[in-house]
Amino acid sequence: TPPTASFNCSTQVKVLEPVVMRSNPQKQRSPCPIASSLDTFGDRWTLLILRDIVLFDRHRYRDFLAAPEGIASNILSDRLKRLEAGGLITKSPDPKDRRQVIYGATAKGLALKPVILEIAAWGAAHGDSGAPSDFATRYFADRERFIDDHRALFDGFGPPDA
Repeated sequence: TPPTASFNCSTQVKVLEPVVMRSNPQKQRSPCPIASSLDTFGDRWTLLILRDIVLFDRHRYRDFLAAPEGIASNILSDRLKRLEAGGLITKSPDPKDRRQVIYGATAKGLALKPVILEIAAWGAAHGDSGAPSDFATRYFADRERFIDDHRALFDGFGPPDA
């Protein structure tokens, strides 16, 4: 049957089973999957850090600090800890300099790449982002082909090899 006005987040959870619930149900403020997702990555910085890892091949603390958005070091440190605790990124010693660490996306973090691309395409189409003018057009015209043409964005990301 078609959705009705009473089709809300609670009914979506029941209809779209199976639903993977958070490991800590006390932190869940709503049964809505959108609200739950925003609890995980909905602040201003989290998706930008993940963007840097999965799209721009940035893996070091200093790389994140150098991003044009200008994240403060205390906020960056906090978000990296949250991302690691949430299972979205890993932290490991840099094989080139054991005093440094590198960050990489986990499978859970990599699963957000399509979301990041959708947001980027939306922003390019509807915002004043400065993104290449044809990015959104090419992306929205044929998502599957765009992904195939840019397969490197979707495969093999993680900490760089030694």
